[in-house]
Amino acid sequence: AVARLARKPLRVYLTLHRLHATLDADVGLATVRDFFERAARDLHKKAARGVDDVPVPLVPLDAQLEVLALWHSSMSQKLRAFKSKFASAGCSVLASADRDLFQVGAENIHYEGPLKVKFPLDV
Repeated sequence: AVARLARKPLRVYLTLHRLHATLDADVGLATVRDFFERAARDLHKKAARGVDDVPVPLVPLDAQLEVLALWHSSMSQKLRAFKSKFASAGCSVLASADRDLFQVGAENIHYEGPLKVKFPLDV
């Protein structure tokens, strides 16, 4: 009896009336920096051990980490400038799905901030 019930199609209807999402760009930027720092350190460790399939880095580790620190500092400064001018953004997202199709749309989009965004749409 349980096996027959398990084979019956399941229909789920979900309605979401309000969703609030936030983006912490500072954490994202730090995560990207940490990832590339770990990757550079790992590459240099493997190259120092003489692992066969790892290419020898052409730039010393100290120079790579210095460039990464400069990049992170520059991006953090640009992010602070953007956040000081950003006011708000929002939209209504509509979605529907079944086993054959998934559709997503957005309407009532608004944005108040310093960024210019262009969407090339073939309408």
